[in-house]
Amino acid sequence: MTFSSSFDFASRFQKTRDGRVWFILLGAGAAGAVVGLLYAIILALPLFTSQATVVVRGGATESQGGGSGFNPLRRGAGAADALGMLDGTLVQDYLRTPDAMEALDKRVGLFRAFPNGSLDPAHPLPRNPSNEARLKFYRSVVSARFSLTRQVVDIEASGRTPAQAQRLARGVVQVSEEFINRYNARVRQDFVTTAEQELAAAAQKLAAAQANMATLRNATGRLDPAAEATMIGSIIQQLEIQRVGVAAEVQAMQNLGGPDSPRLQRLSAELSQLDRSIEAQRARLVGSAGAVSGALASFETASAEHEFAAQSVEEARKEVSSAKANYARQHKYLLTVASPSEPTRRSWPRLPSAILVGALVGLFLGAISMLLLRAFPVR
Repeated sequence: MTFSSSFDFASRFQKTRDGRVWFILLGAGAAGAVVGLLYAIILALPLFTSQATVVVRGGATESQGGGSGFNPLRRGAGAADALGMLDGTLVQDYLRTPDAMEALDKRVGLFRAFPNGSLDPAHPLPRNPSNEARLKFYRSVVSARFSLTRQVVDIEASGRTPAQAQRLARGVVQVSEEFINRYNARVRQDFVTTAEQELAAAAQKLAAAQANMATLRNATGRLDPAAEATMIGSIIQQLEIQRVGVAAEVQAMQNLGGPDSPRLQRLSAELSQLDRSIEAQRARLVGSAGAVSGALASFETASAEHEFAAQSVEEARKEVSSAKANYARQHKYLLTVASPSEPTRRSWPRLPSAILVGALVGLFLGAISMLLLRAFPVR
């Protein structure tokens, strides 16, 4: 009687709606766990992950008092940490680009390390991948995260073996260093090299102006026509002053009525000599083939060009100094805080996690089925 009652109870339980619901729920969870197990054994790509830590610093960061680590109470911490974040995210963002992927593949053979591709949905890599598929797979095995609190960039690279993972991580660090070097070269090109080229061009113009001055001096035999013209003008002025005095004295003696006076004759001769001297000096200044005025215009033009070229050189030198200061502020360098390590444990897949996730997904699907059965009961 007891066995028959139990059998009837079990039959009634199996026929009830709740019995079917819980059976589906538990069955879905178990099926999900089995699927997770099969995924971990068959489809999942076995990976080992090597980790490295680098820090990016620049002249502007150091000048603001930035050090390693975040300290809001440090003097100048706000500006320094903001600049440190820009430096760190510069590398982080670069390592997500196709350029970084190609550089890493060229250096360490990223895709040659996975010759058979991957059917793992978490790390998909077809046999003949497109550029988008290559980039997606690269981002699944290489990651870089900037830590604001520690002001460092944490790098992770995954490979099929521990040695391969370590080699890939070293390659990522080297690619990052090469990127920083290219960045510095570009900054130097933008700031210093351009200013140095302008200085060289200004120096060439100054040398040409100096050569032009030397050619004019050799051709005319004059060192400074302007100074020579000033000197001649001063001589003419002095001679004219003397002539005025002598002429006044001659006029006074003529008024006294002594035309045959020896003194009058001597003064008249002196007056004539002064007139000839004044004319000779004026001829040196203007009016003759070798006059100073003929060379003065050419020398003034050459002198103006020389002065302008000299000022340009001085301004270019100041620009070079300013450019070097700007370059020092923009210059960055990458330091390895923790070198890539060789992992000792497999990072993917994690069997317990795969089973647990599969079971949770199964339970979730089972719960949906249970709700559907409650909403639409089967009679």
